[in-house]
Amino acid sequence: MPEGTSAVVFEQRVDQTIKAFSKKHARRPKAHIKIFPRCFSEGTSEKSYCTASIRNKGWHSELEPFLPEDSINKFDRSRSLKPKGVKADWFYLIEHSLDDGELFVTSRGKEMVIACGYHATLINFGLEACFMKILQSDLYEILSQDIPGPSEDPRKAQRLRSFVVPPRMIEAYSSTTEDRHMEIFLAVLLENGEAFILTDFSHLVRMTFISKDCHWTEADFEIKSPRWLTLWGSGRGPCWHVERDDAVSALDKWRSDVLHASASKQSRRVVDTISNDNLYFNGFGAHMANDALHSIGMHPLAPLWYICEDDDLFAEFKAGLCSYYDLLLQKSFIQRVAANTNSSNPLAYNKCSATVFIQSFVKVYRKQPAYIPFDHWWSMHSRGFFDRNHTIGSPYVPNFSERKEYKKMDIFLLEKNRQSSNATLALLQSFPRSGTEEHILFHGQSMSILLAIRLPLELQSILIRKRTCLI
Repeated sequence: MPEGTSAVVFEQRVDQTIKAFSKKHARRPKAHIKIFPRCFSEGTSEKSYCTASIRNKGWHSELEPFLPEDSINKFDRSRSLKPKGVKADWFYLIEHSLDDGELFVTSRGKEMVIACGYHATLINFGLEACFMKILQSDLYEILSQDIPGPSEDPRKAQRLRSFVVPPRMIEAYSSTTEDRHMEIFLAVLLENGEAFILTDFSHLVRMTFISKDCHWTEADFEIKSPRWLTLWGSGRGPCWHVERDDAVSALDKWRSDVLHASASKQSRRVVDTISNDNLYFNGFGAHMANDALHSIGMHPLAPLWYICEDDDLFAEFKAGLCSYYDLLLQKSFIQRVAANTNSSNPLAYNKCSATVFIQSFVKVYRKQPAYIPFDHWWSMHSRGFFDRNHTIGSPYVPNFSERKEYKKMDIFLLEKNRQSSNATLALLQSFPRSGTEEHILFHGQSMSILLAIRLPLELQSILIRKRTCLI
């Protein structure tokens, strides 16, 4: 699942390049985009899916000259033609020589917009898309050879292709050294010989090309400008990074909606709501939702009514989300994570960036073990969070003999099924109004657990796997 920090880090990478160029030349760099439809997804007969869509009101073909027909890659052309030769919506981007224009970048929530010339690209990064810097000479070396894609349908594989990774760019000791390939969907070509590419092996990235009748300018990307909200996808509320005041105000409306909702909606898990509700929690994904709730000291499986009915608890929840977002988006941290790898190989693993990210940014999500400050552990312990027999919200007397430098705890990983990729890290508790006792098969033995929420029938067969964690 995408996270708001991914968009911020990718924006930072582009912004660093813009600032370095501006410092040397006293102006913004100019650039143009190039798309590679031969890598675009097209879905299946059961489920339609397309990588690209357009919003080109105002743009017309007289603005940019046509390219010679023989200069358009045959596979890009083939992928951009529908049955009976009908051109795909994005065809104008491959048949015209696109104008160079000043380069701009901004992000909001889980999305990023990069613009130059007449065209801007709204990017939703899907699960694991990456926006990386590369020399144009290296890019052309990668583009020099493409092969049929991984589809089992030979005709579809010919249309949806992959680029072969040159042997010199394959890192030593990586998992395999043969048949390495990658998918490149978009390139932003700068005038100084550098480029940024959008790559995603899962093919889940989505792009919207926004073209207009004049070049994009800095004023178009000012927050609160008339064009600002028109840049982004529908159903997105204010961003917790760049529109903090609006996001905090919207949270009060969210609380009101919850308190006036049906009982089933009030019983939804808070971690799921934060992860998936882009209207009120724009920028949060599964990772940030779990870590934010851990940082606040709030149970991830708490039902929404538990948080929204109590004024003090809701105030703590709102302040905690702000503090968490401020902490992980510190400028110094983002700059370290966004740093380019110190290697001549553009595809080299960025160990420094990954280490900083995991050690400083990931608190408990998918971690084993996890370490937290003692004061934070004691705060949760004194509220009964680690006592399976305690009902959260009722008075609790902590065990002062537990005060140690660290504590070895049992942590449970809850999944909907064995294939679930987004699991919730939680210590099981019961809540007023919703605790029910269930017997669940656990490592061959039956154990009685107080579930944290009322489960709908389709989730009654929840799988629990035990994990040991030092905290």
